[in-house]
Amino acid sequence: MKFCLILIVNGMILSGVGSLQCLTCYSVNPGSCTQIWNCPRHYDRCATTLVAENLVTKECMRSDICNNVVSLGVFCCSGDLCNSAQHTRSLSPLLLGIPVIAAVIMHI
Repeated sequence: MKFCLILIVNGMILSGVGSLQCLTCYSVNPGSCTQIWNCPRHYDRCATTLVAENLVTKECMRSDICNNVVSLGVFCCSGDLCNSAQHTRSLSPLLLGIPVIAAVIMHI
């Protein structure tokens, strides 16, 4: 009985071993994002999304989603805690104006 209990506990501990670790936070200042998360199975990338000036979201993401991201403010990486670096880029007014310019061109 004790042997079965030991196997179950070891299985629970080892189930997180080998999974990718990413910082996880939602719409916060980049410096305050410190929560480490063991990514679920099939989530093999860490992502950082620039939400607004000095606000980011960091999370686990699947590589197929990273490969299909069309947003300019999403950065994907692989490797434990690879999304811990602070992105110093800011959303410039020019980048924010691209959708407006595209809409004007499409209506011409």
